[in-house]
Amino acid sequence: MRKKIIALCSCLLFVIPGFATANSDKTLNEILPKFEQYAVSAMKDWKVPGMAIAIVKDNQVAYIKGFGVKKIGTDAPVTPSTVFQIGSISKSFTAVIGGVLVDQNKFQWKDQVVDHYPQFMMNDPVVTREFMIQDLYAQDSGLSEHIGDSQAILGYSADQIFDSLKYYKQATSFRSQFAYQNIFFVVADKLMENVTKKNWNNLLNENVFQPLEMKNSSVSSQAFDAASDVAALHQLQNTQLPPTEVGGLAQSGQTTEVVKPPRLNAHESKHLRSKSPSEDGGFYQMY
Repeated sequence: MRKKIIALCSCLLFVIPGFATANSDKTLNEILPKFEQYAVSAMKDWKVPGMAIAIVKDNQVAYIKGFGVKKIGTDAPVTPSTVFQIGSISKSFTAVIGGVLVDQNKFQWKDQVVDHYPQFMMNDPVVTREFMIQDLYAQDSGLSEHIGDSQAILGYSADQIFDSLKYYKQATSFRSQFAYQNIFFVVADKLMENVTKKNWNNLLNENVFQPLEMKNSSVSSQAFDAASDVAALHQLQNTQLPPTEVGGLAQSGQTTEVVKPPRLNAHESKHLRSKSPSEDGGFYQMY
């Protein structure tokens, strides 16, 4: 399970599908100074020490820049290559991989989980039987929010956390109420590994990091420790924002830099640039 972190640092990507006028470059150049003013103002409002922003136009990087510092109390600037720990934003990467596998017909969003991962078991056998792959991402399982998270903090393995699912009773009826969960992304990882015979790290590298040339992004603490251009973690304390020393319990399982440049293969470009994606397609359902 990717562990949650407390961090007020950001890496942002804006995609502009294209301007309608022939003077799009001029228009963009006119917009950027005001956009930068807005970005700096937003940093102050949200007390963000530093961030990196990329704007993509017509599948090309039209703008990329770092703002602020990597660590409060230093003058080390954030660059477009600065690595940020992203915590639970890694869930969206898991959803991207799921969308890719749907488009590859490895499974469909409405398939039952047990059809692709028979070991899956909830406390309620009806919920077990009806649980669809899309439910793993929907945060409406009926379990209490953050169920099982303490196990990760105490060092239990992903297999042990997964096995505990069958002991948790429903707090609400299935699909009736939002309750934030981490545990079902463990299930999603295991299901995708069972289907593809590749672990989450390899699927992420093959389907996201490599096609997008995200060479500084990683999922291991070893890679993060080896990186030199790294944003520190910060925690808001009594309106102040001191850097936070982070050990193994709080460290994110995934780090990423701003995407540069987002070169996609033909298959990925077709889906990301489609004006009318199929409602059954992986990327449409993911978003």
